[in-house]
Order: sequence, then C-alpha cells, then structure tokens
Amino acid sequence: MKKFMFGMLAAAILVLTLGAVTSTGLWTYQCPYLLVRGVVGADETQPTLTSAGDFANKGEYAVDITPADTLGYQSGGGIQIMACCAADNGTFDVTLYGWRSTNGPATKLLKIAFTGGSQKVVKYPHNGTAVTAYWADTAVVTDYALTGTAFNSAGNNVAVVKADLEGYKWIRAVVDNMLSGANDVCVYRAMW
Repeated sequence: MKKFMFGMLAAAILVLTLGAVTSTGLWTYQCPYLLVRGVVGADETQPTLTSAGDFANKGEYAVDITPADTLGYQSGGGIQIMACCAADNGTFDVTLYGWRSTNGPATKLLKIAFTGGSQKVVKYPHNGTAVTAYWADTAVVTDYALTGTAFNSAGNNVAVVKADLEGYKWIRAVVDNMLSGANDVCVYRAMW
C-alpha cells in the first residue's frame, strides 16, 4: 500500500511540475462533404489530353486536395466521391482527372456512371442552400486508371465510390451524359 501511495504522489508531483499532458485524437471528428464540382446544368466538354492535358489547361474547376489544416479536411489520400442531381432516376457520368504536381501531366483517374435515387438532398452540404435534388443511389466505375470501388450502390442509399488518390495534388470532375432530367449535378468528396 505504501508503494502505491508513493507512486501516486510521484505521479501527482510530475503532473504539477510538468503541466498537463495534451494529446490529439485519431480522426474521430466529423468530416464534411467538400465540393469538387458545383452545380452543372449542361454537359461539359472532356479535356483533350493529347493536346491540352498539361497543368496549365486543368481548368478553373480543378480542386487542390492537399492537406489544408491539421484536421485533415482535405486529403490527398483516400477519398469518397458522391454526387447528386435534380431528378430521381436521372443519369450522368463523372470523369475524374488528377495532377500529381503543379506543371505535371493530367491522368484520367476514374469514370463513374451515377443514377439519382429517391433520397432527397434537402440542403446542399457545401453551403446549406435548400434544393430539390436527389443523392445518386447507384454508382458504377466504368473506366479507371486507379482502383475505384462503389459502395452502397442501389437501394436508395447514397452511393459512394472510394479511391486512393495518394500522391495527387489536384483533381477535376467533368460531368457529361446527363439524361432523364439529371441537370444541376453536384459532385462531392470526403475522406475515408
């Protein structure tokens, strides 16, 4: 008992002498949905990689995904891609391009075919604006340079495509093949 009491006293003295010990949690906080491509109302033109695949032609909608702060709200590693559109059962494609560095060449990373489901968005995650839109409930990776895996596909759940973008600094989502009222498409990302 004396040894225990002596140990407790020594520990108390150390804490008082050195101050409180701080620690950082292991990513147990919420991770927001970050906008990759804002409201797209019409088919976009795919970049021509043979003549304009360089960094200078990445376009105004390319997003820097390198870490922005200590909370890791941006990630160049594992990400989730999800999307929404204005119509239940609307279909659209999202092609994701990436650049590893400033002045590096473009890489066509993934092409994903999405179908809108019946789960309403209600408010856009990136700005809280009320909207009549539906989360895509089906995602099929149709072309890829990376391994992209679709989760929660079908069943009116939010479809998510997970991919490892380790080493990439910039990404750009290009939306096209919008059919069945799938206008006003938004593409989001989050960490995983």
